[in-house]
Formats: sequence, C-alpha cells, structure tokens
Amino acid sequence: MFPELQVEGLLLKEIHPDDIIHIHKGLSDPAVIKYYGVSFLTLEETKTQMTWYQNLQQTGTGIWWKIMDKENNFLGACGFNDMTSEKAEIGYWLLPQFWGKGIAKRAVTAILNFSRDTLHLKRVEAFLDSENKASKIILEKCGFKWIRSQENAAVKDGRNITLELWIKLN
Repeated sequence: MFPELQVEGLLLKEIHPDDIIHIHKGLSDPAVIKYYGVSFLTLEETKTQMTWYQNLQQTGTGIWWKIMDKENNFLGACGFNDMTSEKAEIGYWLLPQFWGKGIAKRAVTAILNFSRDTLHLKRVEAFLDSENKASKIILEKCGFKWIRSQENAAVKDGRNITLELWIKLN
C-alpha cells in the first residue's frame, strides 16, 4: 500500500496515470522548469515522466508523491530517487501560483520525516542549480547543509550551470 502523508493542510498521495495533466502543467511551465532537470513540451512527452515515477516504485529506487491541499487541488510533486538502503536524492516542484506560501517546506519536511522514520535512510542529498535561491532557502530551513559546488557540472538550455550538493543527515 502506498504511504499517504499528511502535514499542516497538505496531503501527499500516490501519483496516478490520470495526474498526467497536472504533471505536464508543471513540467512544461517555464517558471517551474527554469531550474528543474526535466521538461516536456507535450502531454505525450510527459508519459516519460509518468513511467519514471512508476519505475521508481517498482524497482524500489524511489518514491514520489503529488502534493494536494485539503480541497484536493494539485499543487506540485515531491519525492526521492536514486534511493538505496542508506540514502536518496530529494526533488520537489510546485506550480507557480503556490510559491511563497510555505508549501514546499511543509512537503519536504513530511517526506524527510518519512525518510528517517519509515525508510530509515541515513542521509538525503539534494542537487540544485546554484542560481536557484528559493530552493536553497527551503533546504536551509529543512536542515540541509551545503557541501560543495561543481562548476560546469551540467548544461541547461545551452549554458553551463554550477550544481550544488546539499545533504541532510538523519
């Protein structure tokens, strides 16, 4: 059974195939994908992401939730990938109209607690574009520590970007 999480007005639930419209809305939005690792121009392309979520669960290498409010509105998604018995990489995104309301911090806190209490992970890693100031603030508020930056670690939209590694020990 998929673990549903509740935290301060939010419900974190399993992502289902019929959520593709919401996933596409987020992962095709220029504001959302500015610092995010994937993007999709069409609903058809977004099926790749839906398969990725499903494969993470089936292989035990990750788990992602949709973030909902109490009125059942889709707000974004968060979860873990590259998961082993000891660590995982965290990721999250919200639709822009929900930015600045503390939603990401609450959702990240909920899944961090799950990583510690249920998955018994020893550490959670976050990799982010060094220009993503909002995400840095969320990570700091959730107890992550900056470890290092790697210049020219990736290419996004034709430009070299610096990736930062942040870690939270459980």
